[in-house]
Amino acid sequence: MPSPLRLPPALVARLATPAALCALAAALLAPPAAQAVEIAPDTPQIDTIDRINRTGVIRLGHRESSIPFSYVDRGTGRPIGYAVDLCTRVVANLRRDMKRPDLRIEWVQVAAADRIPALLDGRIDLECGNTTNTAERRQRVAFTVPHFLTGAKILSKKAVGIDSLDELEGKRVAVTKGSTGEALVKEQARLRRNAPQLVPVRDNAEAFTTVDRNAADAFITDDILLLSFKANASNPADWQLNSRMLSVEPLAMALRRDPAWQKLVDAAMTRIIVDGEINAIYNKWFMQPTPPRNVVLNVPMSPLLRASFVAPSSSTAF
Repeated sequence: MPSPLRLPPALVARLATPAALCALAAALLAPPAAQAVEIAPDTPQIDTIDRINRTGVIRLGHRESSIPFSYVDRGTGRPIGYAVDLCTRVVANLRRDMKRPDLRIEWVQVAAADRIPALLDGRIDLECGNTTNTAERRQRVAFTVPHFLTGAKILSKKAVGIDSLDELEGKRVAVTKGSTGEALVKEQARLRRNAPQLVPVRDNAEAFTTVDRNAADAFITDDILLLSFKANASNPADWQLNSRMLSVEPLAMALRRDPAWQKLVDAAMTRIIVDGEINAIYNKWFMQPTPPRNVVLNVPMSPLLRASFVAPSSSTAF
């Protein structure tokens, strides 16, 4: 899987003002100039709109434990989260745009390792999770407008106290299979004499549990996921996040490379952003109590994300 974008410390220091963040958003989210994306030869061709019209069903992929984006509610067994709510609103818009008020949602659980294959083989039509839009992934699938901007960090117990990539040398690092966190650790393993040891696991919850049980020293993934796991831990004070972001990653819903289908989804997602619906959905999951422990993450929308919503686009330069 691809490596995320890493920012040098000097650049991070320059991003201290809203104006600088808005300028970075414009650069990162601008369409690539005359850059063709090579499509992987094993990409199947599926007429998504025709299939949805025939079946009356839109298949949405959700994750098991990607809090607060896409996870299973323990009480109801239903998928919930920021990305889940956004996907549900996208479908509401599609019912109108496709003149099919009867369209039903079928939820399908996917993991990081099989989310893209699930799109390619038709098990799902839209992936509602926390997937990073990268150039390598765009060779196989498409992405709609980014709904969150994040980056990788390191979560460890305070007793271990890992605060930088250098301190990963010789350590056991839990990573979710198929994630950009896994790619980052593999890259570090190539660069260092005393390489970190990968501990690959199925999903984010298992990665956190692996560190909690001292079977790994650290867990690397999106910082907002790590913040959620720390906040929902039985004793949050036992945990620490490293201080510096290791990457910048735009999260977006993934879908098959089907231009007509992407045009519909892009229009639906853009309407949610332009009409301001996304603000209430964002506040629900990042500024208010959320399951499973009614924790308030208290993560206001960043100036960088807000700037990207000024002119929503599914094209990125990552």
